Amino acid sequence: MARLLVGDAVEWLMPGPAYLALAAAWVAVMVIRGRWDPGPRWRVVVLGLCAWLYLAATPAVANLALYFLESRFPRVEPAEVTARPQAAVVVLASGYERTTIAGDEVRLGEAGWERLLAGVTLWRRTGGTLYLVGQPAAGEPGSVAEVMARVARELGVPAARLRVDGRSSDTYENLLFLRGALEEVPGPVWIVSSAAHLPRAMGVAARLGIPARAYPCDYRAIRYWGVTAWIPANSAFPKLRVALHEYLGMLYYRLRGRI
Repeated sequence: MARLLVGDAVEWLMPGPAYLALAAAWVAVMVIRGRWDPGPRWRVVVLGLCAWLYLAATPAVANLALYFLESRFPRVEPAEVTARPQAAVVVLASGYERTTIAGDEVRLGEAGWERLLAGVTLWRRTGGTLYLVGQPAAGEPGSVAEVMARVARELGVPAARLRVDGRSSDTYENLLFLRGALEEVPGPVWIVSSAAHLPRAMGVAARLGIPARAYPCDYRAIRYWGVTAWIPANSAFPKLRVALHEYLGMLYYRLRGRI
């Protein structure tokens, strides 16, 4: 339910260039013809809406919103990690379910592949146990975590070093259901997730008393603020949606006392 509410809220905040152009043209025509004078208060509201529509459609704003999230935790190079046979590497699942002519399929999304590959890379450096958690499938038995586990075995991770928990449906449950097992881990606990998602995940870990280290991956923000970055473009929307989802998710979690 929480994911549905946050997702719906994000969609309400996602404008399109055509919507932006239509709104701007309508306001311009009404002002030029003098047929529209709603008063100072509504004028401020409409102008503010137009400003948001413009800013939300620019790559500069989308990249900046992501940058503030992705820069919260420093990047960790694999070479900086030492071997710790008792370590726990926790990868938070990301994927989706799709119905095709071949039937229902659970697949990894772009973030899911990034997280899995980063987790396997980290596990190869530190050793220990690789935990894959999250996202049960709605239409069939199984989970995104189980799909990750199959790929991890193909990448050379022994089954004895894998732990899979596909019960959790959100970030809070990811770590809540795993807390008991992680309390018995003597070595360091690493949380592997998208850099934009880690502020929320690490906040949950701290709230649950899990002394975890962040291993960010899946960076998407581009540090470019030139003239073309301020021209509305469809390429801005996927990044803005990720950023808004995280900001609204953190707000929801904070109100619920989860971070």
